[in-house]
Formats: sequence, C-alpha cells, structure tokens
Amino acid sequence: MAGPIFTPITPVYACDEDIAIRSYGAFGVLVPTSNTLAFGTDGVILSADPWTLTSATVDFEAQGLKVGHVVLLTKPTTTFRGAGRYFAVGSVMGNSVTLRLCGKTDGIGQPPAPSGGLTGVEFRCSTFDPEIESTSYQINQEFGLRPGEPDTIADLRVLNQATVLTVLHRAYVFAPITVAQEYAQRLNEVSVAKDSAIEQVTIRWGSADGTVETAPSSFLFGRLERA
Repeated sequence: MAGPIFTPITPVYACDEDIAIRSYGAFGVLVPTSNTLAFGTDGVILSADPWTLTSATVDFEAQGLKVGHVVLLTKPTTTFRGAGRYFAVGSVMGNSVTLRLCGKTDGIGQPPAPSGGLTGVEFRCSTFDPEIESTSYQINQEFGLRPGEPDTIADLRVLNQATVLTVLHRAYVFAPITVAQEYAQRLNEVSVAKDSAIEQVTIRWGSADGTVETAPSSFLFGRLERA
C-alpha cells in the first residue's frame, strides 16, 4: 500500500491538543480541512455517558483518531453555540470516541452533553499531524538529535513549545487571506514567541539514575557531545 515518500519520524514533540490550547478559538480556522480524519452529523451522546460520542456511520478508530487529536462539535447549535466546542480525544474504540477538556484528565469539567444526552451531533476532527511531524524533523536537524534520542532528554517541554509555536506560525502565514487579515496581530505575536522559544531551547540530557547531565545542547551552541 502506498504511503508518504518518507517514513514519519517518532517521536514527534506535540499533538493537536497542544496547538488547540495555545491557539484558543482559532484552531478550527487554522487547521487544514484537507487533513480531516472524521466528519459526521449523526453523533449521539447518551445521558448515561455524557463524555462519549458515538456514530453509526463513522468508525473513528479505523479512520485514525487517537489520543491527542481534537474534535470540534458544532451542532445542535442550541448546545454548541457560536463556533462550537473543542474537545481532546481521551480514547477511541470503533465507532465511539471518549472526549475530555483540552489540557485536563478524563471526566473533569463540563461534559459536551446535557443531562438528557444529545442526538444529531455534528462533529469534525481535522489534524495538524503532517505539519507537526515536519516541524519535529526540522527541530531534530537544528539540534542534532538522532532517531530515538529524545527518550534520553530530561525535559521535552522545551521542544514541545518550539514545535507548537512553529506549527502555529506557519498556519497563520499560509491561512486564507481573509483569515490572515483578521489575525494579523496574532501572527506577529506568534512569530515573536516562536523565535524566542527556539532561541531559548536548552536540551538537558537525562541519565539512568534520573539526574541531569551538565552538558546541554542549545540553539546558539549547537550539539555538545557527551562522554
């Protein structure tokens, strides 16, 4: 079966949930609709399980949804007002996906459905997966990281922030002109934040006993070899 020209790298340093948290309500406008994994209008959320969305026509698991993806619920509009509500994927099994608030653990906060449940839920899951993978590869090149080596980095959050902001910056730059004009100020802010995040990255290497080695790698000084 045909696939990408290059084998995607693992691990990558961010997921859609990270980007949704940082982009606030702009996620659905910025994420490429061509990267849609699942869409439907027949969603059901039962009163007995207000966090789980099911669909008779969409097999979420087969279509590639996984933990860290983001699902936008837009209808019924009496429940999901305005641009709708974003939820992170907590787990997936066949035609069911368990949702949670972005940045929170399962079951925390206001669930998507009221006490009586919902039918006719319109849902969409579009992803930045290709852009996240490409940016993670770029970061590996900039910091001289080898495949599998991130497992020995003591703090991956610095790479997460650099990845999220780089993906967001590209999304704002290549957004449709009407979106770009509306979010011009955000583009400037994200551009500054992205440059700052990359410049401040210092990779601290972990060791077997949990301590941190004293020879970091940084954007300014490149890779420092370890004994």
